[in-house]
Amino acid sequence: MATHVGTSGDAELFGLGEFDAGTGLSGRPLGETVSGSDFVYDPFDAYRAGLVSNPNVIVTGAIGSGKSSVVKMMIARALERGRRVVVVDPKGEYHSVAELLGGTSWRLGIDGWCAPFSDETGEDREAALAAWSVATGRAFSARERLVALALVSRSGPSKHPLRRWRDLGAKDLSEDLLAGLDRLIEGDLAGLFEGPGDPLCVDGSFTVVDVSAHWGRESLPLAALAAVATARRGVGEDRGTHVVIDEAWALLADPTTLTWMRGSWKLARARATSHLLVLHRTSDVEAVAPAGSAQRATADGLLRDCDTAVVMRQAESDVIDLVGTHSGRRRVLAQLGRGEALWRSGSSWSLVRLRPDETDWALIDTDQRMRFA
Repeated sequence: MATHVGTSGDAELFGLGEFDAGTGLSGRPLGETVSGSDFVYDPFDAYRAGLVSNPNVIVTGAIGSGKSSVVKMMIARALERGRRVVVVDPKGEYHSVAELLGGTSWRLGIDGWCAPFSDETGEDREAALAAWSVATGRAFSARERLVALALVSRSGPSKHPLRRWRDLGAKDLSEDLLAGLDRLIEGDLAGLFEGPGDPLCVDGSFTVVDVSAHWGRESLPLAALAAVATARRGVGEDRGTHVVIDEAWALLADPTTLTWMRGSWKLARARATSHLLVLHRTSDVEAVAPAGSAQRATADGLLRDCDTAVVMRQAESDVIDLVGTHSGRRRVLAQLGRGEALWRSGSSWSLVRLRPDETDWALIDTDQRMRFA
């Protein structure tokens, strides 16, 4: 018999037919809807079926709500569909998942470095300018951006582009811009975009990029940018790539990184990339910047560009941006148990109970299994 996650409030919650949209998709189910039918989800198939306008996903929920479980279950099913998955792991929690699912786990700055802008595309240049600006410690002025962009554009492909930029720009760059490159090449930020040997390879079916060495440090947003920018390289349109970003507030915290991420989000459909943001609560954006500021508007826009939302148990005030003022959704949210979610696909809502099978339980840690029993 299949094991599911639930609470004593199931009978009341799962009698709510208004949240039984389902998806009509085929594949191994994640759980069941209020009517007891299988709930299957894949953002690329949902996009092709017209359920959503983009493949980006946000998963949000309090600690212990089952948020980690649903992400791991989605990863397993994505791999079964032949998708490529890259996880940006800020706390070193996905090593065992990679081992169980036949993937590879790399520690950024220890096992190797990222090379996300070694080609001459516009996306690569924007990623380069974003990383360089963060390392400089401030946004580029208009003139600095023009100078830096011209330098990056004319330098051509290189295995070690940062060193080439520094050599070519030694006479033209300001002290601040040169200092930013020095930090990335041999200073406190070395090992992210530059290092000995070959850069990390993320071309496999499943790769975890562990950035936990930067947890709690100012360099965390830059480390996350390095991993995300590298993950979007080598994307195959016939396959689909999931980029899972755990503790996603780290990317929201830096304005330059955030602006670059918003641009990457906009290209999700064209590049067949599904960004999967994992947050404790959407109200985390309130800590990013004051309401009405440009940075806050960009962060809010990033969340709006996720047409799939998996809303798990949390305080109503923490998720008002996703569930709105709809009284039924707010009432259900207040009663959700572990492993239960309000799942939005475009404009449709489903109340879903996770139903891990034996394969899934191997991915869920022992402590979670004890709590879910």
